[in-house]
Amino acid sequence: MNTTEFFIKLTKKEQELKITKSAATDSQLSDQWIRENGLNPSYFASTDCQLLKAQQRAADCLKYHEALLTKLEKKTLTRFRQKMNTGHVRKKLTPKAAKTILDMTSRIKRRAHRTNKLS
Repeated sequence: MNTTEFFIKLTKKEQELKITKSAATDSQLSDQWIRENGLNPSYFASTDCQLLKAQQRAADCLKYHEALLTKLEKKTLTRFRQKMNTGHVRKKLTPKAAKTILDMTSRIKRRAHRTNKLS
């Protein structure tokens, strides 16, 4: 029995319930994946993509390269993440702020690569 035959045998109400349940499950899975990547799904659609990318890279650096961070870098990345989690402050952030964070995380990743290469 293929999916077309399966849907034909279901009533319209059953089909709608099945689709709604499937959509809810998909939303939960995608929200979980977004959270695992250091982002918040509640403001995912309304925030500039550069800011989201910067937030994700800041989370990665704090999670995986914390030993390589200077105090200033750690403080900057942590403050940026706090600003991204505060609604009225996040709305005021510009892509220029994201560029600063993206540049910093690139330097940190290069430093990590050099450290791993020499080891």
